[in-house]
Amino acid sequence: MAKAPLHLLIFSPQEQRYIVTNGSLVLMPEITASQENWVQWLNTISSFAFQNLAGERYTVRKERLQRGDAYWYAYRSIQGRTKKRYLGRTADLTIARLEEVSARFTLAEHDVPRSVPVHAQLQILETKLHPPRLPAILIDRPRLLDVLDNGRSQKLTLLCAPAGFGKTTLVLQWIARLKEQVNVQQDVSTVAWLALDRGDNDPARFWFSLIRACQMVHAQLGQAALAQLVQVPQWPFPPLHLEMILTLLLNDLARSDSPTVLVVEDYHLIEYARLHESMTFFIEHLPAYLHLIILTRSEPPLPLVRWRASGDLLDLQSTGLRFSVEESRLFFQQAIPQSLSSEVVNRLDRRLEGWAAGLRLIALNWQHHRSAQAIEEALSHLELGLASNQFIQEFFLHEVLASEAASLQLFLLQTSILDRLTGSLCDAVTGRRDSAEYLERVLRSGFFMEALEGDALAQVWYRYHGLWASTMRSEAAQRLGEDALRELALKASYWYAAHAMPVEAIEAALSAQAFEQAASFIAQLNASTYFSEHDTMCHWLEQLPEETLRTHPILCFLFVQARFFSDPLQLGWEQADHHLQVVEEWAQQQKNLALLSAIASLRATLRMNYGHSYLASAADYARHALQFLPIDVAQGNKTMERQPGVWIDWRIGSLIVIGGECMQEGYFEQARQHFLEAYIQRSGSGDGIFTNAIGMMLGDTCIEAGELHQAASYYQQMLVESDGPEDVLYQAAATCGLARISYEWNQIDAAWKQLEASEQLVQKTFEYYSDHLWIEEARTNVEILKVLLLHERGEKVRVQQHLSTLFVRLQAVSSPNILLLIPEVLTVQARLQIKDDDLTAAARTLDVLAGYEQSTFTLQQEALHLLHVRLRLAQGEGETVLPILEQLLTSSREKKHSRRAFEIQLLLAQTYFVLKQKKLAHQQLSLVLAQARHEGFMRLFLDEGNPLALLLRSLLPTLTEQPLRSYAQSILQAFIASRRFTTDPAKPFDALSAQEQRVLTLLVAGRSNPEIAEMLIVSVNTVKAHIKSLYRKLGVTNRVEAGEVARRDQLI
Repeated sequence: MAKAPLHLLIFSPQEQRYIVTNGSLVLMPEITASQENWVQWLNTISSFAFQNLAGERYTVRKERLQRGDAYWYAYRSIQGRTKKRYLGRTADLTIARLEEVSARFTLAEHDVPRSVPVHAQLQILETKLHPPRLPAILIDRPRLLDVLDNGRSQKLTLLCAPAGFGKTTLVLQWIARLKEQVNVQQDVSTVAWLALDRGDNDPARFWFSLIRACQMVHAQLGQAALAQLVQVPQWPFPPLHLEMILTLLLNDLARSDSPTVLVVEDYHLIEYARLHESMTFFIEHLPAYLHLIILTRSEPPLPLVRWRASGDLLDLQSTGLRFSVEESRLFFQQAIPQSLSSEVVNRLDRRLEGWAAGLRLIALNWQHHRSAQAIEEALSHLELGLASNQFIQEFFLHEVLASEAASLQLFLLQTSILDRLTGSLCDAVTGRRDSAEYLERVLRSGFFMEALEGDALAQVWYRYHGLWASTMRSEAAQRLGEDALRELALKASYWYAAHAMPVEAIEAALSAQAFEQAASFIAQLNASTYFSEHDTMCHWLEQLPEETLRTHPILCFLFVQARFFSDPLQLGWEQADHHLQVVEEWAQQQKNLALLSAIASLRATLRMNYGHSYLASAADYARHALQFLPIDVAQGNKTMERQPGVWIDWRIGSLIVIGGECMQEGYFEQARQHFLEAYIQRSGSGDGIFTNAIGMMLGDTCIEAGELHQAASYYQQMLVESDGPEDVLYQAAATCGLARISYEWNQIDAAWKQLEASEQLVQKTFEYYSDHLWIEEARTNVEILKVLLLHERGEKVRVQQHLSTLFVRLQAVSSPNILLLIPEVLTVQARLQIKDDDLTAAARTLDVLAGYEQSTFTLQQEALHLLHVRLRLAQGEGETVLPILEQLLTSSREKKHSRRAFEIQLLLAQTYFVLKQKKLAHQQLSLVLAQARHEGFMRLFLDEGNPLALLLRSLLPTLTEQPLRSYAQSILQAFIASRRFTTDPAKPFDALSAQEQRVLTLLVAGRSNPEIAEMLIVSVNTVKAHIKSLYRKLGVTNRVEAGEVARRDQLI
């Protein structure tokens, strides 16, 4: 027995609504007329079929659970497998819901992987990348074509004129002439084309589209730039400047030796200032083989005056584009059957002033005027009409549109809402089945429509001329009404969704004010991929009512995320937290661990972005996130809804935030463990930015943990792996890190070279990245190291100049994050002032530092305590500092902050030495020497100055282990070489006896031991004993070094 056919819910073009059929029968149309009738019908059936506007069909079934509740599900066979989608309860089942699920089926049919960025699977509308076809009627304009030819020697050709001046047609003619040159083997450029629309005001979409346009002629070009453009931003690291991404593109273009012309049409639609800035950078760095042509209705905010002065710009304005009288005459000869007299052509030229669109209007209107009298009447009417500002609109409506059949008029009005048109899209919008034929008819009739080129296109696309489209839209709003236009836009939205064009689907739904549908499409887009056009996402979500956002909680998360990556400085915590609370409540109800961890991670990101003072609360959120995040990939695949790449980023980000807090509090060993875990999880992904950034922090923690060689290894690895211009921030940080280590090893020449390289890289960093705390920190670190190196040279005036300049620069910055760097600068200044015995100035600096104490973090507070200890010690108050040092040493050891512990132990040793507790002083110094020897610390000792040198010299005779003794001797030799050690009698040291001075004088004079013994009338053994004592007191090991010290310090 044959099965009864399912009821079919299908859109009726005749009735312009959905109807229910059963076989060839149409059931009562009232079923879909009201919600009540619809629900009643659903209660009487258990299944039906649904066919969307694009003609795609699936089955809808009602299923009951064990507890008796009924739910509707959708079923569709995709690639041989049956896919099931949840629809909801009967009360939730609407036409919009059915269309939404249909769109999801379509996306599933394209098998879009979640982890692929949106641009990798959301194809740009190919028609934007192809020029329109040349119109049938063309006038050869050799003068202007020659001008365009000559413009190829310049970077930019700008065609700037109002609509209808023939900008596009002229460039199309020029391109056609270029192609003809192939036959005569001339140097021919390949041509890339990009037609812009208002949606291209998103930087990611604009440059993605431009790169794709270039790839139409050079397939491999711009791959690296594209990869950076669509990369998921990885907090807390700063996003790349657009200029950095464009550098990758420009480098690719520079390597191409094929002449290329890039045409950018409708640039007047770009309003975003950031895009104009990046376009300026792009144009100013264009390689010689690339020529850019911009078509625009208004002058763009680019530095045109400068480019004109430098000869980089060919500028064609409306005056140069106007048709001459002769060109007008030739045009009318082709466009209308009757011949026009010279007088008529001259009168038209005076009225139209060579406006190309006006000539086309006249030709279209006069095609049926056969007699001279009819033409005269039409011309008189035209001359009167041109006096009115509404002439063009009235001409379009009364002379062109009104002369067509009602069905064609309706078609033109209905489709005016579409930026680009194709047959099936127009069918869906208008309810017709013959839109393709109508489009061809409109094209042949000359209704200001252009057919778009492209051999690879599956169907022919068209676009209306801008003047015509705007007039038709205004007329459609009056004739059809705004409600009807919104309904048309909603139908277009369904068509876009069914054809895997989610961006267009969302924008059409928003245009229709179908906010629920738009929200569903945005949620689907997020579920399928990462959408990197953050400005576009913000623009979409800002249009949705608050209640719509609350009913789609995931959109609240997307809104905060997009605002953060688009403009983090404008995103306040209260606004962000409000949206995140909505999605958090929903995620808790759904027990969605993945989303809960993402929310906590995003909160951590926001708090960290507000600066160091918020790092503690950021770390709390990060720890909360780690509670839900799996430890490894195997566990993640079992417990997380998203693919590993997503939650791994959340986990790594959380580890970085916690590690940053540990560094701030001085727990460097804990920080290293967190960074190391993040480093291991990310290192196998090939993600250079994340890996290099973590490597940078690992290097910094290793320095503070006293592991200089391991730190150097991390920095060297960063330089090897970060070889691209997009890694300039990490190259600068790594080079500065190596310079710090070279300074610590007292390799001063190497430190200077690395510092200079780091300075250059920091300068590039400001060119390529947005302003960010990380960049200013890198710059400040470089400046501080430069100050230390200048002080090592003894250039105290330059030291003070650099410190003053740095202090003023940081004070001038309004960001509280940058102001937190000021205590770092003041700490260095006070340390150097104490070292130079300028204790009054040091006290003043400490007073200034006291004003920042409330905003400093633990690590800075410890440094401040040590400065007070140094000042008291220099003032002879050794007894008062011992308890402070002992307390600080205990804390540093507990935290395993070895570098700080070494510093404190050296201060303890000097304090004991001043207090005449020589044994304790030697004990502390010996411990530091034993711990610091393996890593080769030098400046740790040298920067303590002469008091430590004297202490070390007194310790040297007691050192019996040769490696430790050699290490101490190398430090003493470095003191001598650096000329920071003197034998001033005012200093507390063992002075030379009179006999030792006699021995030293003869020793420097080159006398041998027997000669000295004979001259001083002593034994040779006595001379040897005096020489041994001299070496100990002077901190030297041979006669040459003794002579250098004696001459330098005037001991003889």
